[in-house]
Amino acid sequence: MGNHIYIPKASTPIEIPDLCSYFQGGIVVYNNGNGGGLIAAPSIITAGLSIKTTISDDNPFPYTGIYGDYGRGMQNTLDMVSRWGAQAQVANYCLNYTNDGYSDWFLPSFDEAWLLSNANNNMWNCLKTNWYGGIDPTNNELLTSSTTTNFRDATNNVYTGGYNARAYNRSDMDWIPCRYIT
Repeated sequence: MGNHIYIPKASTPIEIPDLCSYFQGGIVVYNNGNGGGLIAAPSIITAGLSIKTTISDDNPFPYTGIYGDYGRGMQNTLDMVSRWGAQAQVANYCLNYTNDGYSDWFLPSFDEAWLLSNANNNMWNCLKTNWYGGIDPTNNELLTSSTTTNFRDATNNVYTGGYNARAYNRSDMDWIPCRYIT
C-alpha cells in the first residue's frame, strides 16, 4: 500500500501514555504499540498563513504519486520548503515550531491528519474538549495536511476524517503541527 518511509523509534522501549494525554511536547493521537506513534501540538494554529502564497504550476512534489501515507508528513513538509522556500508559510512555521524543548514538528500527511479526527476513536472530540478550548477549525471543520493533489492541498474533516480540496493560497485554513514519538 503506497510508499513508506522509515519513522524513527526509540532505541529503548518507552511507555507511551493513553491517547489524548500530554507527552513529549504535545498530545498523543496515535500509539503503534511498538514504542512509536504520533503527537499533535497542544493548540490549533490559526495564524492566517498559506500553504503557498501564490498558485502556479509548481507542484511541491517532483516525483510521481501523492504521499498521504502515515510516516510521510515530515518528508512532505521538507519537500514543500525545498521547492517553495519562504512561500511555504505553513511548512516553515511547522518546521520552526518548538514546544517543551521539542523542535521536530511538521505538517501532517493526510493519513496523519486523519488520526486527529473523530474517525480515529473519537479523537477530535477529546482534543477539542480537553486541549483546544472547545473550538473547531475556523473553516468548516477542516484541517490542512501536507498531502497535495492537482496543485491543491488536501484538508481533513475533523468529524468524518473525509477529504476536501482547497486552494494552496487560502489563508483561512487551520493546521496542527505534529511530531513522531521518539
